[in-house]
Amino acid sequence: MIFTSNVKKCLPQRQIHAKRTDIAVRPRSVLLYGVFEQRSEIDSDWLTVFGEENTYEVFSDNNLHSAKIPRFRDVWISLRNQNELADFVSHLNTDAVYVDITGLPHHIWMPVVRVCIEAGVETNCIYVEPKSYTYSPNPKPGEFFDLSEKFHGFSPVPTFARLAAKRAEETILIPLLGFEGIRFRHLIERIEPSERDISPVVGVPGFEVEYPFHTYEGNAAVLSKTWSWQRVSYVDAACPFSLFSHLEEMQKKSTGRHLQVATIGTKPHALGAMMFAMHNSNVELLYDHPVRRKGRTKGMARCHLYKVSSFLGRSV
Repeated sequence: MIFTSNVKKCLPQRQIHAKRTDIAVRPRSVLLYGVFEQRSEIDSDWLTVFGEENTYEVFSDNNLHSAKIPRFRDVWISLRNQNELADFVSHLNTDAVYVDITGLPHHIWMPVVRVCIEAGVETNCIYVEPKSYTYSPNPKPGEFFDLSEKFHGFSPVPTFARLAAKRAEETILIPLLGFEGIRFRHLIERIEPSERDISPVVGVPGFEVEYPFHTYEGNAAVLSKTWSWQRVSYVDAACPFSLFSHLEEMQKKSTGRHLQVATIGTKPHALGAMMFAMHNSNVELLYDHPVRRKGRTKGMARCHLYKVSSFLGRSV
């Protein structure tokens, strides 16, 4: 197995706090957030930090290409239309945005973060860990947690569509693995990659010490069948900047090849992949758009702050 540490770019762009209100927020900053489960709920103390006029809740539906932000406009905004998103960022009239990705699905937070960065607004992302995950009442081998009801299937994230490589041999598949092995299996069935071109990533260290073991167990069948366990790399599950650095290394070793990055693991890893795809036209993001199960997590643990603009200003 390949061991990849990639910690050199994590500081000072990454901070870990006991709770959101420990974050030092710039005056007149704007908060964007969505509520799905307990850990993504925003309490009154946190709202007070920004002020009601600078706090925007973002709502989603199941069509995967629109969002509603009532304090901006009470109509659905197309996430595929970068002009509509740019109008929203211009409306914010701020120098600093904090996007809490905890309760937002990938098809919303990825294009929103992207347009904030491209507008030159200081962009920071927040992610709150759950205290625990809900165990499945009827677990199958390797399926410990009850996380998703179903999957819409692999389709492009708005504003991140790419032309696929012409031939399979031009492509390297990099699955960012989580607990749900069924997602890895569906990915392999959909893409049908060459076994030698599958290079999975497992989050090590994990948010909790046992989580990497759950990831291995959940994905064991596909790792074994494809022999891709031989090419597993380890990247800090909570650090998007380490994942960015890992993709840089993969790109250097794979000159001229198309990278397909499947963001089916942690949200911090997905953030790192999104940042890398923004600045590399030969990188395609793959995502299966799960329908998240209510009550899938319990409580709140540590809060992570990622200074995205600060990192990209030094790295790209």
